[in-house]
This record gives sequence, C-alpha cells and structure tokens, in this order.
Amino acid sequence: MKDENKTKGQLIKELIELRQQIHNFEKLQIGRTQAEESVERLSHQYKLVLNAAGEGIFGLDIQGKHLFVNPAAAQLLGYTVNELIGSHSHTLWHYKKSDGSLYPVEECPIYAAYKDGKVHHRDDEVFWRKDGTCFPVQYTSTPVIEDGEIVGAVVTFMDITGRKRIEESLKLDEERLEGLLNLTQMEIKSEKEITDFALEEGIRLTRSKGGYLHFFNEDKQTIQLYSWSKDVLKTCTAEQDHHYPLETAGVWADSIRLRRAVIHNDYQSLPNKKGYPEGHFHLIRHLGIPIFDGDRIVGVTGVGNKEEPYNDSDTRQVTLLMNSMWGILKQKRSEQERERLVAELQALSTKDELTGLYNRRGIFSMVTQQYSIAKRIQKTLMLVFIDLDGMKQINDLYGHQEGDNALIDTANILKNTFRETDIIARIGGDEFAVFGMVIEDKGLNIITSRINEKLEKHIGEYAAHSTKPYKLSLSYGVAFADPEKPFSFDSMLSEADQNMYLKKQKKKDSEV
Repeated sequence: MKDENKTKGQLIKELIELRQQIHNFEKLQIGRTQAEESVERLSHQYKLVLNAAGEGIFGLDIQGKHLFVNPAAAQLLGYTVNELIGSHSHTLWHYKKSDGSLYPVEECPIYAAYKDGKVHHRDDEVFWRKDGTCFPVQYTSTPVIEDGEIVGAVVTFMDITGRKRIEESLKLDEERLEGLLNLTQMEIKSEKEITDFALEEGIRLTRSKGGYLHFFNEDKQTIQLYSWSKDVLKTCTAEQDHHYPLETAGVWADSIRLRRAVIHNDYQSLPNKKGYPEGHFHLIRHLGIPIFDGDRIVGVTGVGNKEEPYNDSDTRQVTLLMNSMWGILKQKRSEQERERLVAELQALSTKDELTGLYNRRGIFSMVTQQYSIAKRIQKTLMLVFIDLDGMKQINDLYGHQEGDNALIDTANILKNTFRETDIIARIGGDEFAVFGMVIEDKGLNIITSRINEKLEKHIGEYAAHSTKPYKLSLSYGVAFADPEKPFSFDSMLSEADQNMYLKKQKKKDSEV
C-alpha cells in the first residue's frame, strides 16, 4: 500500500510506533553511530508518513504546543509549518466556537485526551484560520503514552465544508418538501392564513430575515400591498398606501417589469433605487419573484437579507412555493365563487322575488328546523295565515303595478310586526304566512290579541303616511301546535286558513 493511500488509523499508529522506537533506541546500549543511523532512518520515515497524509496531523506535547505539523495541516490553517511549531494550539486555531463565543481550554475535547487517556472524536466544531475565517472540521485526538504516562496527543483533522454543504442541502430539500406538503394541506384555512404560511416558509427556507407578498392587477398596472412577514412588521414603522401604480414602485418591483425573478445581492449600491420611507425595513440583499397565473402576473413576492448571496436554488424554491400557493388560492376562490352562486340560486328558489320574503318552498324548508328546536326546548309552535283584503279590486282599479306595490307594503308591515326569528313568507298571490315559536308562557288568547294589536298598530302607521288611493286591510287566522304531539304543517296551515276565513267573513258581515 502506498503512503498516500494509508488510512488515518494506520498513520496515527505508525507515528506512535515511530516515537516509541526512537525512545527505545535512546535507552538501548548500542553504538552511537548505529543509534544515530536508526534515528535518522526513522525520522525520514516519520516525515514520509506526515507528508503523505491528506489530512491535517498535529503532534502536541502535554502543554498543547505543536511538536510536529504536517504540510496539509499548515495549509488548511493558512500558516507555515515553522509558524506552528512550538506555538500553543488551542489559542491559535481552536479558541472560539462556531458562533464566535470563546472556547475555554478546559472544555476542549483535544485536551481531554491528556486527562482521561481516551480517544476523542468530534465533527461539530470549527478550526480558525490565520486570516480569521473558520471552517467545519472532523477531528480525532489520540493520547500518546510513554512508560504508562500521557506525554501528549496526536490530532488528525479534515475540512468537512463540502460534506456540511451536502448535508445542509439535503436537510433543506427535506424541509422544502415538508413545507410544500404542509401547504397542500391548508385548503380549509383562510386565504390570509395560506398566504402568510407560504410567505414565512419562503423566508425560512431561503434563510432570509424578512419578506412580503403583494397582489398585482395587470390590467390597471397597480400593486395591492397585501402582506409582510412577522419580522418585518416588528421593525418597519413606515406608512404605505395599500395601492399604488407600478411605475412609482422601486427596484424591488423589477421582477414584475422584467417578468422574471430578480436578485439584488448588493441592494444598497443599486444605481436606480428610489430609496424607501423613513422607518422602512432596511434591505441588504433582495430576491423578487413574480407570481404567474398562466401568462398573467397576479402577484409578487420577495425575501430579503439572507446572510449569503441569493442564488438560483433560492429562486427555484420560492417560485415553486408561490406557484403552489397560488394554485391553492385559485382553487379556493373558484370554490367560494361556486358556493356563492349556489347560495344565490338556493336563495332564488326559496325567496319571493317581489317582496324578498320566503316563498312557499322556503317556509316549508325551514319548518323542520324550527319544529326540532321547539320540541327540544318545549315551546308551542305558532302559524299565522294572512290575506290581503281587496287585492283584486286594487289590480282592477289601479293596475297590477299598484297591486305589486300593495304586496310589498304588506310584506314591510309584517316585517315590522313580527320578530326577526319568525319565518315570514308569501305563499302565493295575496296570501302570507308567519311561522315561529311562542317564547312567553302566556295564554294563547293573549298571544292572539297581541298579534292583532301589533298588526293594527303598524297598519295604522302605514295609513297615516300613505298617499295611496286605497287602504290596506289584512285578515288573518292563527293556529297553535304542541311539539310533543304529532306535527303536521299542512294541518296547521289549514286550521289557520279556516280561522282567517272566519275573520274575513265576519269583517264583510260587519260592513253590510
């Protein structure tokens, strides 16, 4: 096996064996010349091993000073070998942690090998170069033992920047997939919740400090300021209009103008920027992305102040996230529009177009619900059947338009007379019905008298302000039902109709 192909374990073993052999030669009672020749031969082998290693290798004495340093170690740290020999290791390249905080020597795993005589391995720390920069390392600190005593340590290490970058990329890919999965499961959330989630995910996955999401009207060329990230809202005190023309927007809106993603990795040095209001979120780096619906731009999103420059990977991630978000919003808006149309159609099928009251189908559809509530709370059901007197004469003398006006006026009188919880309907022609519950524990005759008083009161108020050439007159009948007994709305309607007819007949007899 060639020296350059030796494993780290083999190299360490050879170094320790060489050191031990040199020590043994010094103890042997042999000729000086032979000993010197052997030491020279072993030193040559020692150098070959060090120089062949692709990893950095240090030999440290018990004080932590460099006894030997291979070229790979010196190169990785930005020093020469001579600069390192005799210098203190921890204070030179291991004095700070990755976050910049001081690294006490007593916490150092490399020095721990001096104390416990055990091998220590780490892959979550950094070494510091001569120029003040750092890099992630994987290292092993192996104690060197002579005559049963720890006399130093051999440290092997390698730069794992590439590995960390791959690990970070894989981790980021997993986070991106998870973010997209979570986004696709938000159909039941509100539009604001969906857009806020997508925005915060875009910021998190690009390791940014803030962002925004706005809508764009391509026909009017106007931007609707819609949403900012939580961190931006914490610091930004600038006031903005909710709408303004694209032509007045700064370079942050270049992604709309150019119809593609735009990266500004040195935002403050841009020659065409217009500046921003006092108190605005300070931008250092910026990535702006248009949101498309087919060929039309419907929105724009941006993230800012990533510690590293934005790149194509960030662009792809935010674009994918926002396209998925828009797909969900578009489907949600389509469903909401469909629900609105269905509700309108249902309203049309259950409402009387002329008066806005329920029609016959509408009141029948509400009866079951009212009956269930009345039965649960043990309240009597009430149905009032009302007929507009003289409807035919109004039509014949004043025309059908005036007849329609009379029906509308009657509907308004009924709305003012009865409660909001009562179901008021025009069930056909000049016939109306009111269905509800008797809440007060009073006699039915008292309830009927109160209905009569209210009706007469509101008819009188109408007559006092009316300029019509006719008077409105209503006849009505009331029916009650115990919810604990077999219930039939048709039976109640028939009973109330009969009671109404008796009152109408009595009214005619009194007029003769």
